[in-house]
Amino acid sequence: MMSKDFSGLSIVKTEEVTMSIDLVFKKCPNCSANIELIPGSDKGKCEFCGSSFVISPDKIKKEMKFNKDWAHRISEMAVMRFQNKYEIDLSEDSGAMERIIKESRKVAMELEEEEETTMNVPFITVNARGPLHICEEYSRSDMD
Repeated sequence: MMSKDFSGLSIVKTEEVTMSIDLVFKKCPNCSANIELIPGSDKGKCEFCGSSFVISPDKIKKEMKFNKDWAHRISEMAVMRFQNKYEIDLSEDSGAMERIIKESRKVAMELEEEEETTMNVPFITVNARGPLHICEEYSRSDMD
C-alpha cells in the first residue's frame, strides 16, 4: 500500500466544506490545461499533455495571492446563475461547492491579470436530462 505525505498542506474548515488552500493553479505552457502545484515545489508536469516545466518559487508565492472577496463573490454568483438556469441549488451539495470554491479562486487569480475569464466546472451535477456543467464568463466589472 502506497502512503502519501500531506504534511505540507493546511486544511481549512469552512461551513460544510473542507479543502486545501495551499495549491497554486497554473496553465500548461503547451496545452493551457489547468495544473496544480504544491508550494515549495518548482517542478510540474501536465497530466493532460505530459509537458514538464519549472516555475520560480517567487512566482509561486505571488500567484498564491488572490482577492478573497472576489473569489467569494464569484462562487456566490456561480451558484446563483446555476440555480436561475437549472433550478438546482448547488449550495446544498458539499462536493459541488468544494469544486466551485476551488475554481472561483482560480478565476479570481486570473482576473487579477486579465479583464475577463471563464469558469469551467464540468459534470457539477446531473438531472433527468443528464450531466450539467458550469461554464460562465466573469469580468472585473462583475466584481464592482
